[in-house]
Amino acid sequence: MKMKPQDYQLPQDNKSAPEAICIEVYTERNTEAKVAFRADSWSPRPLHYEIIAEPEHGVLVDQDGFEITKYPVQVAGESILYSPNRHFTGRDIFSYRVIGSTDIAWSKSAVVAICVFDAHRADEVYLPIFELNMEKILNIAK
Repeated sequence: MKMKPQDYQLPQDNKSAPEAICIEVYTERNTEAKVAFRADSWSPRPLHYEIIAEPEHGVLVDQDGFEITKYPVQVAGESILYSPNRHFTGRDIFSYRVIGSTDIAWSKSAVVAICVFDAHRADEVYLPIFELNMEKILNIAK
């Protein structure tokens, strides 16, 4: 017997929470960086993203150009802008999670690790971010 397309269904037991993916971002001092969220999910788009913890050395700006001041916060779209504090160089970090389009499951949190560097001092670029910040990453992702 030949199967028809409508006979194929996603098995119910395969439905699970989406997975937020850790991200590394590099930007020059005093320069905004676009952070594109990443997720692994069986859930059809759109996925929703929630920022759980704010960065320590910069601010996040939503797609309408407004600074985010309260956390946790769900954001529209799949990206956000990170703006480092004036003259800051070094590492910064914040965390987010993914909400499936059916709101049946939330992911565990993932980390966005940011390296803000001075282009005139290439020796101060901190690589790789995740290895150097593992203790802090493990604490913020809990």
